[in-house]
Amino acid sequence: MAKFKSMVTGTRGLRWVRRIFAVGSGAVLAVAFPGIDIGVGLWFWLPLLLACFEIGGRSWAWRNFRTGWLAGVTFHLITLRWLSDIWSAGPVLSLLGWFLLSSYLAMYFGVWSALVGWLARTDWQLLEPEEKKKFSGVTVAPVEGGKPTLESWSEHVEARKRPAMPKWLRGSLMVLGNAAIAAAAWVALEWVRGWLMTGFGWNGLAVGMHQNATLIQAADLVGVTGLSFVPVFCGYVLYVTLRRVHLEISRGRWRPHPEVGVAVLLVVACFVYGVRRLSEKPEVMSMQVAAVQPLMSQDQKHDRRAATDNAISIVGLLRDEMIAREVEMTQVLEAAILSGEEVELQSPHLDLVVLPESVVPWVIQDPHSYEFARQVRLVSAGASSDVVMGLMGQKIDAEDPEEYNSVAAFLNGRDYADEYHKMRLVPFGEYLPLRWIPPIEWIAGRAVPGDFDRGTSTEPLDLLLRNGEPSADMIPLLCFEDTIGEHARQFVREGRPQLMVNVTNDGWFAGQLAGRQHAANAMFRCIELRRPMVRAANTGMTCIIDSTGSFYDRHRDDRSKPQVLLDASGETTQVEGVLFGNAYLPVSGEMTLYAWAGDWFAMVCAGSVGLVILGRGVGALRNRGADEGEE
Repeated sequence: MAKFKSMVTGTRGLRWVRRIFAVGSGAVLAVAFPGIDIGVGLWFWLPLLLACFEIGGRSWAWRNFRTGWLAGVTFHLITLRWLSDIWSAGPVLSLLGWFLLSSYLAMYFGVWSALVGWLARTDWQLLEPEEKKKFSGVTVAPVEGGKPTLESWSEHVEARKRPAMPKWLRGSLMVLGNAAIAAAAWVALEWVRGWLMTGFGWNGLAVGMHQNATLIQAADLVGVTGLSFVPVFCGYVLYVTLRRVHLEISRGRWRPHPEVGVAVLLVVACFVYGVRRLSEKPEVMSMQVAAVQPLMSQDQKHDRRAATDNAISIVGLLRDEMIAREVEMTQVLEAAILSGEEVELQSPHLDLVVLPESVVPWVIQDPHSYEFARQVRLVSAGASSDVVMGLMGQKIDAEDPEEYNSVAAFLNGRDYADEYHKMRLVPFGEYLPLRWIPPIEWIAGRAVPGDFDRGTSTEPLDLLLRNGEPSADMIPLLCFEDTIGEHARQFVREGRPQLMVNVTNDGWFAGQLAGRQHAANAMFRCIELRRPMVRAANTGMTCIIDSTGSFYDRHRDDRSKPQVLLDASGETTQVEGVLFGNAYLPVSGEMTLYAWAGDWFAMVCAGSVGLVILGRGVGALRNRGADEGEE
């Protein structure tokens, strides 16, 4: 036993304890995200990581960085495990990409840990409760040579008049300041991660709150990135409070903890705001939507020879689902007539049919694309639906031809297609970074044979022509663009009914984890912008999300089923079928604070942390100069 204790308390033993705590911290955080969905982990992972900084004595930047990186790589390896099986990449490249991306993203955990160890270091002596002192009832003035002096007596009286700030209050203010710095640093780094080197903001910390509909409503103020401030602030306060209570128990002296009240107040403020937002009932315009999920393999989707067969099978799928829908509605109506009950039936007419990204390898201008859209419209009830799908865009120029990954909107009553060309391209999927370097082209060129061009337009597309004029706008989002709030907000137009439409293909990845995480990230766009979203995915998560981030139809009495395409077992991705549902567009689309100002809160956090770093740096230089002067 003594040998084991010496092993643990020794330098090597403490190193392993830190590593175990760091790995545990990343694992606890991972359970809050889609795939495990235990949201409580979001509030308790940080104390484990902060404890690592204290193990083994005083922390220092490089050690904190390594500890934070270990927690981060654990978290990302767990949550991004769907990257380990990528179609067309092969097992070796898939595993390599999974580890390299996880390692890169973990560096933000490491940088944050180093910053917290420097900028938000806790002075535990200030938090220790003072010893109990016996009151003698006698106040002695300062004396000089055995007799009180006038100057010393005056200073003593003035000092007695000035009430000193209690030690416990100074400690609480220090904790609150450090918690704010730690939370601001996290938000700033998460914001940088979203745009640096093309950006990858997937699974920001606040996405772990995706199941808590009330708390996440504040995303329309600060965005999902800014919302991460709350769990970091509370996690820091929780850790320090636990340590502080332990010190108080050992000394037998209890002190107030106003920092806990501030953390609780922050959560309550988010909750109250969320309740108010969820209770609002703005005037809406209802659209009946069909989102098609064809369950098409990647080989089949990219085979140009099978394009016509693919189109025929999709039209057949939609026709069969429409017939089944009409039969079901007839049965419900007959049952209601026999029982005498009132039922709410939807019109068989469809306003919009959405197909996934690149279900057929045709360009928009190809006559086959127009005929495909016409056939889709014909099998829709009423034959007057708008049809939106992902296709290839092309600009033919003799000198510099351009190719795009695009969204095409074939509107009923318009003889041409509106186009949107994707702006946020996926590295190593839609273009190869540094292709001009021979080793990169040799290693990855086969998997990425050509590069797409980037689109530039942020104009919304038209929807629902009435007398030749659009009655609504569409915000087109291709693939993972629905996970980028800063991108989606550029399409917002105040005072207009708008619908976000995401066409995506998550069939690159095995299993349903990628699709579920994709949808969980996308739902925050609906809250940030207060616009609903329709998602049509090929082997992804096909769903309709309202402007509060809910997957349920909150405007109907029957809310027992989410507006998500599911099979009998609850599977969401490996499903072939059509989702019929309702999208409710606020008639007077509001301009939320986030839609207007974007990641303003994250920028404020970044600026604040920068000022703190500058102040600490200037202070360190002054202290060094003073020390050199004394020498």
